[in-house]
Amino acid sequence: MLVVAYVITALPLMVRSVDNALTAIDARGLCEAAESLGAGFATMLWRVLLPNLKSGLIAGSLLTFATAFGEFTLANLLVGAAWKTFPVFMRELPDGHEQSAVAVISFALTFIISGAVLWIGGRNARLSGTGAVR
Repeated sequence: MLVVAYVITALPLMVRSVDNALTAIDARGLCEAAESLGAGFATMLWRVLLPNLKSGLIAGSLLTFATAFGEFTLANLLVGAAWKTFPVFMRELPDGHEQSAVAVISFALTFIISGAVLWIGGRNARLSGTGAVR
C-alpha cells in the first residue's frame, strides 16, 4: 500500500519531466522518420524515443528519489509507527554526534546516488559526440 501511495505521489513529478523532454524534441518527426525507414513500434520506442527521453527520465527519477527519501507524513499515516522511516530513525537517535553523522551520511549517499545516475545518463551522450541522440 505504501508503494502505491508513493507512486501516486511521485507520478506528477515524473510526468512533468517526461512531458518537458517530449516537448524539447520533435517526437512526431522522429517517429515518422523511423516509420518511413521501416522501424516497428518496439524498435521506434527503444532506439528512437527512449534515448531522447533519457534526460527527462533521469530528472524525474532524481525528483522521485528525493521526494520518497524524505517523506514522513505519508509513511506515518499509512503504516503507523510500526515501520521506521528514515526521518523517524534520525529523530529517535540520541542527541549528539550520532544525529550529525547520520545526516552527513544521508547527504553523502544522496550526493553519490545523484552523481551516479547523472554519470550513467551522460555517458552515452558523451559517446555520441554531439550530446544529442538522434
